[in-house]
Amino acid sequence: METSNEGRKRIKGYTSLVGSINNLLETLDKDESVRNSIENSIIRIADHSPNEVLQSIYDFRQRQTKLSEVNVSTILRIVEHVTCTTKAQECLNEATIQRISDMCIVDLVKMPDVCPMVQKPALESLVALGRKNCDVVMENLMRQMQHGQVTHFMVLHSMGQLATANPMGKQSTN
Repeated sequence: METSNEGRKRIKGYTSLVGSINNLLETLDKDESVRNSIENSIIRIADHSPNEVLQSIYDFRQRQTKLSEVNVSTILRIVEHVTCTTKAQECLNEATIQRISDMCIVDLVKMPDVCPMVQKPALESLVALGRKNCDVVMENLMRQMQHGQVTHFMVLHSMGQLATANPMGKQSTN
């Protein structure tokens, strides 16, 4: 059984980790070298704590709804990198998959035209998340389809990519 002191240390460590990730995200800048440094730093953290990084990114995006296209692209590239790693495929929980897939879909359909800088990493992240839990990602995509309305082309493209990545109809691996 875990002692109270060990539990406090674990909570303090988690709080420090989340705080560090938030500080890095808050300092995203117009300068490309700064963005690249922040991106690499968060990716290194994600190599050890993918759930925490993705959850922090989701929380940050919920608080910061008006980010520049360049910063959104940087964040989505981080998400893409994290979701495509073997460690993330092994340890992502369903709540994180749900939240991150929702976030990626919002970014995917935000623009009526093609915007590869944002849509490519969002699409790749959805496909990677779908390898872990296809049902959750597909349900989130299906919610974008409304009877009598034209569905955003990227939703249909994402469904096709997800089907291609899961040819055997692989179900949830949780």
